[in-house]
Amino acid sequence: MKLFAILRLFILILPCIFQQVGASSPTTAQRLEDASQCAIKCFSQFVDKPTFSTANKERICHDHKLSNAVASSIRIACPIRDLFDFLKLEQTNCGRPELDNDHNIRGINYTILGIAVFSIVLRTVTKSYRFSQWGADDYLIIAASVFTGVQCIIMGLMTFAGLGRNIWTLDDSTITTFHIYLLVVQYAYVLSLCLIKLSILYFFLRTFPDPTFRLIIKYTIAFNIVTTIIVTICGALQRQPIHLLWDGWKEYPPRGITLNIPAIIFFHAGVNIALDIWMFALPLTQLYSLGLQPKKKAGVMVIFGVGIL
Repeated sequence: MKLFAILRLFILILPCIFQQVGASSPTTAQRLEDASQCAIKCFSQFVDKPTFSTANKERICHDHKLSNAVASSIRIACPIRDLFDFLKLEQTNCGRPELDNDHNIRGINYTILGIAVFSIVLRTVTKSYRFSQWGADDYLIIAASVFTGVQCIIMGLMTFAGLGRNIWTLDDSTITTFHIYLLVVQYAYVLSLCLIKLSILYFFLRTFPDPTFRLIIKYTIAFNIVTTIIVTICGALQRQPIHLLWDGWKEYPPRGITLNIPAIIFFHAGVNIALDIWMFALPLTQLYSLGLQPKKKAGVMVIFGVGIL
């Protein structure tokens, strides 16, 4: 309990460490005419005169291509806060409801957290009563559950920093806090995936004695660790200087060194999907050689496969 209390305190004070002085807040204006001069200039390039005629106001509410074009123009030519204020004014004038999904997001993440905690408690009780012996796979899955718990808790806290709401309703310090939380969630997610796979692979090592199969498992373990290290390093270096990881959202085009973030995401996703398929197929090669009748053999393979999934 003390560990979770310390973790929660750290998470709550973390944004204060990085909070910016003089942060901007969303506009309190109600009319499109109250947008910044830079935003008005961009808007006027796409509509007929007079700029704020009733027809033009209705058009931007119903013409999504126009709305996107104006937003893109403001994003390039103006400060980011001008874009957020214009989008907020557009939402108000068009009578669009504010996005509010934070309760659903918290519910989903706390449900996942509850399932993870229940699974670990059940596993610990089973081991305590010596139904099976402790192994490396048990310790790895407990470590994975810790990172999963961190991920779920911070995802819940992110809803108080704007997750599930329109970004233009948030002030600058809240958006910066959101990006700090997002960075922690990214690392927790990557590490939890790695540890879950390692737990399954070490379970295979405990279960199957075939030397060739065990060697393949060890190579798979090494591959999993190496790819996780690569993704972790790329994640840390995706923006340089490093403070741009939480401050860089204000800039367009981005300054400093920026890695190809979509490429990192697709690499990580592709490697994990390939590993999932590979790890699903690996034990089936051993189960196929069991001296059982075809129906029983198929049943064992299905049960084992469902357990891995």
